[in-house]
Amino acid sequence: MNKIIISIILLANLTYADFIRASIGGNIPAKETEKLNYSAFIDFKHPWPMVPNIRINKSVSEISEDIDGILYYNILDETFFLSLDLGAGIQNKKIESDNYDKILLSAYAKTKLNLPLSDLSFKLRGMASVVDKDNSYKLEALLEYKLVDSLAFDLILDIGYKHEYLNTSLDKILNQNDNNDKKDETVFLELNFTI
Repeated sequence: MNKIIISIILLANLTYADFIRASIGGNIPAKETEKLNYSAFIDFKHPWPMVPNIRINKSVSEISEDIDGILYYNILDETFFLSLDLGAGIQNKKIESDNYDKILLSAYAKTKLNLPLSDLSFKLRGMASVVDKDNSYKLEALLEYKLVDSLAFDLILDIGYKHEYLNTSLDKILNQNDNNDKKDETVFLELNFTI
């Protein structure tokens, strides 16, 4: 009897689970910047609730060059038009001019609100260091529009605001952090595949 119950539960989970989804994309600033400024990411999402999803992000900005590795859980998936991801990861931050190269343990969150009867959504995404003396965070506030919406793939355009901040222990000693606080308008393009 126990085996039958377990089998029914597993079958129900697979029946109502999401498909496997992979996303790739990137962004560029909406206006010209003094230095090269871009990011690119790959995101892998699956239907097994106990196993975290994976996101890898590479970015270059006027502040630093970063590689982020994130493990996260999909807490809400378009429940009453709302999605929520929570997780943790590491940021490998490099600043060549300061010989700065450090790995920061960080918290990750993303929330998305689908606007009813439209192809528009509002999205917030953030990552912030949590246990290190060096303070770092990246925030994005984006308006999303689905250019293509199909069973096989989605093509998404995001336009919005990006804020990046870094204050190292050396900055705190010297009281120099004005150059490590950047706010920019940005444009994202994202492609989602469903398996």
